[in-house]
Amino acid sequence: MNNAIVVSEETESLWTDFVTTKSPAKNILVEQANIKTFWQQSAYVARTSCKHPEWLQDVIENQDNRVLEKLFNSFSEVLASVDNEDEFKQQLRMLRHHSHLYICWNDLIKQQEIFQVLKQLSQLADECMRLAADWSRKGLLEKYGTPRNEQGDIVHLVVIAMGKLGGDELNFSSDIDVMFCYSDAGQTDGKISISNQEFFTQLAQSIIRILSEMTVDGFVYRVDCRLRPFGDSGPLVVNFNHIEDYLHSHGREWERYAYVKARVMYGAEEDKQRFEQMVSAFVYRKYIDFGVINTLREMKGLIAQQIIKKGNVDNIKLGIGGIREIEFIVQFFQLVHGGRNPALQTRKIIQGFEQIEIAGYLEKSEVEALLYAYKFLRRVENRIQMAEDMQTHVLPKQQEARLLLAQSMGYEELNSFERELQTQRDNVNRIFNKIHGDDVENDEDDYETLWDKLTSLSEDDSVDTSGISDYKDFDHVLEKLRLLIDGSAYRHQDHEGRERLRKFIPCFLRELKQVESPALVIDRLFLLLQSILRRSVYLVLLYENQDVLKQLIAVTSSSPWIASHITSYPLLLDELVVRSEQDYLLTKEQIGKQFNDEVLSHKGLEYDAILERVRLFKHARELRVACADVLGKIPLMKVSDQLSWTAEVVIDGCVKYLEQQFDPVMEGNMAVIAFGKLGGIELSYGSDLDLVYISKNENQIDYPADIKVPYIVKATKFAQRLTQMLALQTVSGKLYDVDMRLRPDGESGPMVPHFSFVQDYYQTRAWTWEIQALVRARCVAGSLQVKQQFEQMRRQILCQPRDAKTLAQEVINMRAKMLETKASKTSGIFHLKNDEGGITDIEFMVQYAILAHAHKDMELCEYSDNVRLLERLAGGGFISSSMATEITDIYCRFRNIMHRIALQAKKPEVSDAEYQAERSVVRDCWQRILGE
Repeated sequence: MNNAIVVSEETESLWTDFVTTKSPAKNILVEQANIKTFWQQSAYVARTSCKHPEWLQDVIENQDNRVLEKLFNSFSEVLASVDNEDEFKQQLRMLRHHSHLYICWNDLIKQQEIFQVLKQLSQLADECMRLAADWSRKGLLEKYGTPRNEQGDIVHLVVIAMGKLGGDELNFSSDIDVMFCYSDAGQTDGKISISNQEFFTQLAQSIIRILSEMTVDGFVYRVDCRLRPFGDSGPLVVNFNHIEDYLHSHGREWERYAYVKARVMYGAEEDKQRFEQMVSAFVYRKYIDFGVINTLREMKGLIAQQIIKKGNVDNIKLGIGGIREIEFIVQFFQLVHGGRNPALQTRKIIQGFEQIEIAGYLEKSEVEALLYAYKFLRRVENRIQMAEDMQTHVLPKQQEARLLLAQSMGYEELNSFERELQTQRDNVNRIFNKIHGDDVENDEDDYETLWDKLTSLSEDDSVDTSGISDYKDFDHVLEKLRLLIDGSAYRHQDHEGRERLRKFIPCFLRELKQVESPALVIDRLFLLLQSILRRSVYLVLLYENQDVLKQLIAVTSSSPWIASHITSYPLLLDELVVRSEQDYLLTKEQIGKQFNDEVLSHKGLEYDAILERVRLFKHARELRVACADVLGKIPLMKVSDQLSWTAEVVIDGCVKYLEQQFDPVMEGNMAVIAFGKLGGIELSYGSDLDLVYISKNENQIDYPADIKVPYIVKATKFAQRLTQMLALQTVSGKLYDVDMRLRPDGESGPMVPHFSFVQDYYQTRAWTWEIQALVRARCVAGSLQVKQQFEQMRRQILCQPRDAKTLAQEVINMRAKMLETKASKTSGIFHLKNDEGGITDIEFMVQYAILAHAHKDMELCEYSDNVRLLERLAGGGFISSSMATEITDIYCRFRNIMHRIALQAKKPEVSDAEYQAERSVVRDCWQRILGE
């Protein structure tokens, strides 16, 4: 503690009187310097100490972490035997004062970390609520019996803590914002039966009376229930169905802000989980929520107006740069992004800030500044309130009181404290003003005038375009805008939607002017614009986030596939937020963590809701990769890695979800094997998945004896549901087309064969082309045991000695059949994959070389992608290094072109004349490798 604090004569006199009349214990005399400082800083604790010196002694003697817990237990035992309400009130107030003395000592003398102080204050409120509720319930049970629902189950009171108490961050002398509710309607089972509504209303009224009524010993807490549905005009107690209906039908945006911190402080565990799921669905939208931006801006404006109107210069909560501004900043990002980033769904402000920094919504330096300011201001707030146990947020007016406050904060002089306070408030307000807002320039220009003219013209009128005649493709752009106005989507827009469009169009036209081909961009975006007129919150996103709008135009001009993708799923617009390279180049583990956070961590969701989340995740990842691709931020090999890893994570996540939610018996019993592009880690945009499901052998399966359904039936149903999850078309599209014809015996074979069946098939009956397919096969999800068995079998099959000439002829024959059915029939056109000298020829060459030589070098079987297989073949001396380099370069070039063409939403066909040299090299290598 700072020794510069000067103890007043009044405090000295109080100490002298205390020593004379109370015969303090020796340990109190030893601490007299701290006690005088303690009293000087808080008249409230001075009065409490003099009235109850034994409490002061207890505080000094007991400083371990369990003091409050012991205190709660002690008072709980006393209160359990009290049957008189007045005595109960008195004892509860004694608990508050005793606990406050301990908490004040920790804060003012021991300088305890502020979040620990706030936590202790919240724990005290929770305990007082529990004691009041248990005591009140006991009396009502004796009178009316137990409240039950229609099924006869006991129904409990649930008390929801809101605001700072909800976040376990209660200040010293605060109201508590609570909501009283219960789970189900019904009746009590006593001789005098009343409805559950009546029972819990009486219970809530009793709790409020016990906590808030002023007696000679003061009060416990002022209880504020105005955040309940319909506020003061609504019932004091509401059941869960009522709350859910209210939030769905009447809940307003500001209430979402209020419910961010909602916490069950009293109630049964099952009720807690039900309430949290219900509120989470209301507070956090499934996708990044740009619709809330305007409401939050209005709230921000109201905060600023309140400061000006009330002149809250010295108010550290409501004033400029105060606590409310910090809380607003955190909750702004929680509401906008929390649906997609579950880590933001926290009631604690410090955790919220940590996640905001991790997500990159604010700079690290800004987060550090806000956290420091928050701790500083909350400590100041507590010490203002500790002085007289009064709910105030205003700095004291008297200089002496201000000096004491400054000294309690560790400053020897008032000026130093006030400078630091102003610095912290300035830092907060600077970041507060930055939040969304302040603001996109809205000065009227030619583009805004143009839009106003367009919307007021009749069909045959012309429009004055003076001032913008230099706009390339302007006539075409103008035609599209008039089509937009004439469309049904615009005609059915409400006033708010049209105002949003009026703000968006000038921003759009300014950005459109900067691109090489405005006509191309507006043609590709026209359907998107029509679509989002019906969901105008996306217009808010685009004119509030110029970087997103620029990114949209940039990637659309490069790729009609991206334009079509976003048009189909406008909710993906938030994926266009400009990101760092680290956000594009994620490891498979990082993608998996994102999937877990965004999909699997949402417990209790219906199957359909999980389907939508999985699809959104895949579409978002695919779009993010595509944007990075067209903007040149990631190379070809990384594109395929990202798309392949995303598919693996999705498949593995779907397997885990089905094991947990639908059939735990299947856990660890089945593996998913990927062939083709996914097997070779070479997935592209829109690629389908070649999958095979393999089960453990029957003698290895731990199958419960009490299950009457045969295992093969259960496994088949599991595989069917997995395929459905991956391939089903929903409102959010589908994940992948799934092809399962590569399984043993093809479509006529079992959907989930046992491993021994698969092994026997490949050893005795598989065609050469099926053995070729094994070269590009690997396990991507499911049973680790089956994965290990499959990898061992794959090596054994691939490493079997083969007659090179016979193998070469079989590969040549298979390729000839493919050329007959799949090669391009159009003169002058080269199909990059199917035609001679293309990708399939390269893949067949590699597969032949592996099958011909793997018995000499098992390392040839280590990988499944063509690039590394070519490296292995060259490293083992089976082909020359120069040939491997030539083939690899051409293969990567062809794949890169196929990526580009896929993003143009076209077939992988190019001019034959442009690639004669590459095709010639591939043909030459084919002849040298297969000896044709």
